[in-house]
Amino acid sequence: MIASQTVLLFIIAVSETSAEVLSGVWSGFAEYSTPHYFPTTRYRVTPQYTDFTVSSVTYWGKVNDFHAQSSDNSSWVNSRRAPLTFCAIGDNSFWFTGLQQSDDLTVPTSMAISQSSTHPSYVSDYSAFDPSSLIYFIPQSPEEAAIEANTAKLSMPRTNCAMISATRAVQFWDSWVDFASRGSFLVQYDLKVSNNSLTVTRFKDLYGSVAENQYSYGLFASMKVNSVVYMYALDTSEYGNSQDIFVASAPAEKVVVKSTWRYWHNSTQSWSTEEPLAVKSHKLDAIYSLSGSDTFAMGESLFSAGGSIFYSEYHSAYIMVYVSTDKTKYIIEYAPTPVGPWSTLKKVLYTDSKNSLAAALVTPAMFSTPAAAGKSGKSLLMTPASSNSEYDGLTYKLNFA
Repeated sequence: MIASQTVLLFIIAVSETSAEVLSGVWSGFAEYSTPHYFPTTRYRVTPQYTDFTVSSVTYWGKVNDFHAQSSDNSSWVNSRRAPLTFCAIGDNSFWFTGLQQSDDLTVPTSMAISQSSTHPSYVSDYSAFDPSSLIYFIPQSPEEAAIEANTAKLSMPRTNCAMISATRAVQFWDSWVDFASRGSFLVQYDLKVSNNSLTVTRFKDLYGSVAENQYSYGLFASMKVNSVVYMYALDTSEYGNSQDIFVASAPAEKVVVKSTWRYWHNSTQSWSTEEPLAVKSHKLDAIYSLSGSDTFAMGESLFSAGGSIFYSEYHSAYIMVYVSTDKTKYIIEYAPTPVGPWSTLKKVLYTDSKNSLAAALVTPAMFSTPAAAGKSGKSLLMTPASSNSEYDGLTYKLNFA
């Protein structure tokens, strides 16, 4: 199925709360029906099948790029920068991946949007445009727009979306200038079924500022449980050494209002309005800490992914999957609540020494459909980058026994 021509409209506005709002509307993409369901659950659950025995892992295909395959403009190549992130909005599936001009890595980097049917082999690209009129999929802030054109700057997501409702999802993005992170910001996607359009809204500039020693909540992982969104951050400061994970939460319908956020202090086992700052080690308030010399991949590479945290109906547990320090293994841990206590077994879920696991994420969403057999979480989709190129997104289907 080939999409009709994409229509782009970008608007800059100021909200009543003086928070900067930047929006873009994408329309004209082809319709697919990929209904997902996300099981409701109690806050505290009783984990089962925690041996995580895997019955099979099968190659599920490459995420195709229609425009790159059909474009006759050899000077402009739509390359899929890892990590490949997934977003379920109601009955639709979206992939948000990197887009970069291949012959100059310092030009402003835009992002691509693709919408898929249930199987990623049927993805079509809806971001095709003339490079002479470069338009950002995620609207730039005025500060970003003012940066000199020959300065390397880009924004990219590192993990999958949290679906808020049947028409809305949120995702956290990382803002980089000259290969240094400025911090994170929140993006909201609103799907309008009546005219088949996707509105992309960026609230304020940065929700987590490196300059202000704030943690970048939501960049490591995020998930919605019933009416609450949980946003996980990795401490990449000199004190954290990319080993400690922290979490904030907010009512799903008010997640774009930062004053509603609460922060988990593991030392007191309680939520607080006090936001921890990365000015000294906060290991006592981290919900999970890697031991020894192990580190999370996200703190080591510009084009690496965060972790994957989600509720598995099959396991009746909250699951965390991340990549091992040597970038060859998926590690799985579990917990009875979104804040823990998390297991520390470092159970190897799957080993893949051929592909780029530094950019690998996991999601159960593609198999949480009315047509799928079994409970949500019994099958997982893994998305590493190809060993041949970090621009090639691959998919594997893992089945638990």
